[in-house]
Amino acid sequence: MDSSNNLEQILKDVRSSYRLLYQFQKRILDIVDYSNKFYGRQCHAGWSKFSNATPKAKKVTLGLWSWDWLNLYMYNFTSDYLSISEDQYNFSIFLVSDTGYFLTNRQELFNEKETSQRKGKSNHTTKTDIENFASVELSESKLIFIAGKNLWECEEVFNDNFNNPKLVLEAHGKYEKGEGKMIFKSYNISQFENEKATKKNLNDFKDYCDHEGVILRNPLIDDRTQ
Repeated sequence: MDSSNNLEQILKDVRSSYRLLYQFQKRILDIVDYSNKFYGRQCHAGWSKFSNATPKAKKVTLGLWSWDWLNLYMYNFTSDYLSISEDQYNFSIFLVSDTGYFLTNRQELFNEKETSQRKGKSNHTTKTDIENFASVELSESKLIFIAGKNLWECEEVFNDNFNNPKLVLEAHGKYEKGEGKMIFKSYNISQFENEKATKKNLNDFKDYCDHEGVILRNPLIDDRTQ
């Protein structure tokens, strides 16, 4: 196969990939929307977490990473908060489309500060070295549900703009500070194959929140939606 034919095949793969990506992202948006309605919440903000947000209008810089144009690779969908008595309850859904980077660099990331001081450089360059990410077979695509009571900050397990391997790779965890706490639990996206499975996961996270004393579901909505 000559180079021209090879390039044409690559471009066919690119077109197929974009169409598949559209379907994947639509599915994610539907799950996030369904989850918020299930809990009586409303998604009102979001942030790209693996890289910078896509530049807009006159702020475009072509020297940025390709990741900066693929925001939903890792993205945190933040919902409105509930105020009950004197307490505030927050909720978000953190999309991690691929854990490959974190699997490959897990040990380095756990000791990032010491590693950076020793080597005199940041680990960020590895984010563009996709050939060295863990294989797609070993990696996961997951949704991490996060809830908080009187605490909502990027510290401890939620630090480094959510690029903490404990948050991305572990099944569940929490961060407590004073009278407040933040908790998380992750689910493989394959577990949201249909409405029945989705409700099962949403009720599972609600049970986890109840156990931790974090109100997740808006008490004003009808319980029959469960």
